[in-house]
Amino acid sequence: MSEHIKKVYSFYSWIYDAFFGKIFEHGRYVAFHMMDVKANETVLEVGVGTGLSLPLYTKNVKVVGIDISREMLDKAELKKTAL
Repeated sequence: MSEHIKKVYSFYSWIYDAFFGKIFEHGRYVAFHMMDVKANETVLEVGVGTGLSLPLYTKNVKVVGIDISREMLDKAELKKTAL
């Protein structure tokens, strides 16, 4: 992965939710419902970003999120602990 792309995501991590949250909201909901996640399953979310989709999962689902941006992952971790 290019260092430039990592820097871009890191730079925008602080405004990502406000800017892209609403834009991609419909797609997040559609993708989540297509997954049909069941209780006690584990989900690998590739490109978890700031964790905008984390509130969609029930507490009995384990979500493992990966992303290229440490700053995005930090925001996702905050969302996870707030749930």
